[in-house]
Amino acid sequence: MRGCMARSGGIVESEDDSVPEEIRFKLHPKQTIVLQSVATEIFYGGSLGAGKSWLLRALSIYYALAIPQLQVFIFRRTFPELISTHMSGQSSYPELVAPLVNVGRCQLTQTEIRLDNGSKISLHHCQNEVDVGKYLGVEFHLLLIDELTSFTRYIYETLRTRVRLGELKVPSQFAHKFPLIICSGCPGGIGHQWVREEFVDGGQGMRVRRMSKDRGGMLRQFVDALPEDNPTLLLNDPTYLDRVRGQADKAMVGGWLRGDWSVVSGAMFAAAWDRQAHVCDSFPIPDSWQIFRACDDGYSAPSSVHWIALDRANDRFYCIAELYQSGLLPEDLARLVLARDRSILVTDGYGRVSQNTTRLAGVIDSAAFSDTGTGSPARANQMNKLGCDWKPCEKYPGSVAHRAQKLHEYLARGRDGRPRLIFFRSCVKIIQAVPSILRNPDKPEEFSPHDELIHAIDSLTYGLNYWRERSFKTARLTGI
Repeated sequence: MRGCMARSGGIVESEDDSVPEEIRFKLHPKQTIVLQSVATEIFYGGSLGAGKSWLLRALSIYYALAIPQLQVFIFRRTFPELISTHMSGQSSYPELVAPLVNVGRCQLTQTEIRLDNGSKISLHHCQNEVDVGKYLGVEFHLLLIDELTSFTRYIYETLRTRVRLGELKVPSQFAHKFPLIICSGCPGGIGHQWVREEFVDGGQGMRVRRMSKDRGGMLRQFVDALPEDNPTLLLNDPTYLDRVRGQADKAMVGGWLRGDWSVVSGAMFAAAWDRQAHVCDSFPIPDSWQIFRACDDGYSAPSSVHWIALDRANDRFYCIAELYQSGLLPEDLARLVLARDRSILVTDGYGRVSQNTTRLAGVIDSAAFSDTGTGSPARANQMNKLGCDWKPCEKYPGSVAHRAQKLHEYLARGRDGRPRLIFFRSCVKIIQAVPSILRNPDKPEEFSPHDELIHAIDSLTYGLNYWRERSFKTARLTGI
C-alpha cells in the first residue's frame, strides 16, 4: 500500500519500486472504505476484532510513504497501552516497518518512526485532560486515535484543533483528504456517550456528513465494522469469538461483538436501570411536595443543575428539570437557574395549574464557595446575591461512595413496586448518564471521575445525598 489507490478486496499499487514488496499491505473491504473515503474525520469500528489498530498502523505507514514531510501522530490513552498495542507483538510497528529498516529507509525508536522522505510517525499518550497542553503549537497532518471511547470529549476536541496542514505540500491525489483524522473504538469506556452522539447516531449507512462549524466543520463518517469484517482474525483464531461470548457481563458481549451502542460495558447502574420504569412524562408538581435543586458548578466544564421534587407520601423523588451548559459566568448561571425555578408548573388540591412563585433553595459543590484568588467573590456567593440561595454540599472521606450507594437505593423499587427515583423525560443528560456512568477502576464503589457525564451524576447525587443528611424548609407554593 504505497502511493496507491484502493479498490474493494485489495490495492492497486503505484510504480514506486523502492518500496519493498513486504510493505504492500492488503485491506479487507470495510478497511478499504476508510482509505477510499472522501471524509476527513473518520471513526472506524464498533466491535472487537474488526482490525482497528492494525488499520491505523497500516494507513499511517502508507500515507507517510506517499506524502513527504508528513507528520503523523497516533494516540492511546495511556503509555503502557500505546506500547503494548503498537510496538510489540505480531503486526506491530517494528514488524511492519522492518522491510524499510532493512533497506535503510526507516529509523525506529520506541515512540517514533522516521522515514527517509522526511515523514515521521510519532506515538503519544494523553492520559489526563491537562496533558493536551503539551501539544500547543504542534502540527498534526494526520491524527490517529486508537480506542477513542477511552478519551474525554475535551481531549479529542482539543487535539483536533492541532490538525492543520501548515506549509505541507500535499500531492494532488490526496489534496481533498488532508488534514485527516482517523479514529477507532468500541462501545464502552468513559467516552462512550459522546462518541455515540458525535459519530454513531446520525452516521448510519456510513454516510458522509459535513459538520457545522461549531462541531469542527469536517467531513465526518462512521464506518461500522464487525469481527466478520476482519476474516484474517477468524482464519488465524477461529475460537476467538467464543472466548468473548464467555464473558459474564452480557452487556459487554453485545457491545463488543454486535457493535451495540445502546449498552455500556462496565456501567455502574446498568443492572438497576429500566428506562420504561425510570422515565416518565412531565406533570405539574403538587403543592404538598417539596422542591429543591442541586448543582455541580463549572465554567470550562459544564455547570449541571437538577431540580428534584419529593413525594413524601410514596417516599419517591422525581428529577423534574435540568440545566447542563458550559461557559456560564456566575450571573448568567444564576439568571438561568432562577428562570427555571419560576418555570416549574405546580398544581393545588383543586387541580389548578400555575408557575412556581416560591423561592427555591439548593445545594452546590462546596468548591463554588472557594476563593479563586482573583479578588472577585466566589461563584456561589455571586449567585446567592442574585437570589439563588445555594448552600455548600461538603465533600468528606467516602462521600463519593456514599452518593453512589444512595443512588443505587433510589433506583430500586419502592413499596408500591415503582422506583424510588423517576426522571422527567426532558432531563436528557441525566437519563443518558445514569445507565452509562462507569465505575472507578481503582475504587469500584465510586463513579469514574473521568466519565464524560460525571457532572450530571454529581449534581443529582449532591441533591439526593444532602436531602438525607440535612433538611430543607418545606416548600409551600404561594399565589395559587
